[in-house]
Amino acid sequence: MSETLATEERIAVYNALATLMLIEPSKNLLEVLKEGAKHLPFGLSKLEECIDPFESLDEAKKEIGAEYIKAFYSMSANPISLYESVHTSDEGLVKQESFDQMTQFIEDENLELTGLDNVMVDHIAVELMCMAKLLGDETESSDNAKSKKFFEDHIQDWIPGLFKEVLDKDFSKFYAIVAQSALDFLETEKEVYA
Repeated sequence: MSETLATEERIAVYNALATLMLIEPSKNLLEVLKEGAKHLPFGLSKLEECIDPFESLDEAKKEIGAEYIKAFYSMSANPISLYESVHTSDEGLVKQESFDQMTQFIEDENLELTGLDNVMVDHIAVELMCMAKLLGDETESSDNAKSKKFFEDHIQDWIPGLFKEVLDKDFSKFYAIVAQSALDFLETEKEVYA
């Protein structure tokens, strides 16, 4: 049986995943995870196990940060792109159709997203934050049409494939936990929008 979450908890999971996928984790984030990961749903509580073996948070930041760079940037032979365009366009390039769709979506919805100055609009973190904002906007009503469409058009379309690739490439225990937790969570989201 799958874990079912209230809307506020779903928003928190989307935001947590966005934070974990935006950039390599800061010392502050690792400290929060070390102290409070046990309260996170969908296996994210296991992230604490990845931090505990390190002698210090500085060491954990250095090693887990290196894993992030290796997995998602050109520091490995086959980095995993964090951009929807790369995963969904025939060319496998950034700034393709999904980039244009996300640019238009953010403009149409008048979304203000902070802390995302260094990434393009079809980055996984941007899309996860958009989903959280849509859910937040819908808490006032029973109409979930916008979040359902966004989930189907953007989240479900490519993010599970990205996380499966993370698991297949086995770059990092930390990001394997993030990936499996995200996949489990997105399965329950498919049920919500079925």
